[in-house]
Amino acid sequence: MEQLDSYCGIYCGSCFIRKSLKENDRKYIPEKWSWITDDIPLECKGCKSDTLFIGCQQCKIRQCASSKKMDFCNLCTDYESCELIKNLDSHAHPHHIVAKNSLKLIQEIGKEKWLENQIIRWKCQNCQYPFSWYETECEKCGEKLFNSTEEAKSL
Repeated sequence: MEQLDSYCGIYCGSCFIRKSLKENDRKYIPEKWSWITDDIPLECKGCKSDTLFIGCQQCKIRQCASSKKMDFCNLCTDYESCELIKNLDSHAHPHHIVAKNSLKLIQEIGKEKWLENQIIRWKCQNCQYPFSWYETECEKCGEKLFNSTEEAKSL
């Protein structure tokens, strides 16, 4: 079963690995992720599932939250002092930088409403075609997209 919310606040539904798998096309994998070669399987059903992409399997945040049986990192008593969470702000990947903001939203509006909002957020505003974190323009209509890079800059 897919679980598109993550412990740290990343929305797994807009992951380029998941889109590549769904579309059966590796073109969605950004160049900066060149370590993801053709021999690496693109199987993943989200951070909280039992079917994880190899890169997500190694996530220390996921390992910590899962071991503590936390639904989200911000429910942990160590959240404010957690070095793993603090490091998200300076992370090289914009989809990680926006995660803490998502945790605040989840706390304010609840997981279900946040998930509903994410489904809308990760569709082209013009044609409603879904896109992933790093796509810059909609492949269906050419509309410029507000991707993770742009979102991280706005925070």
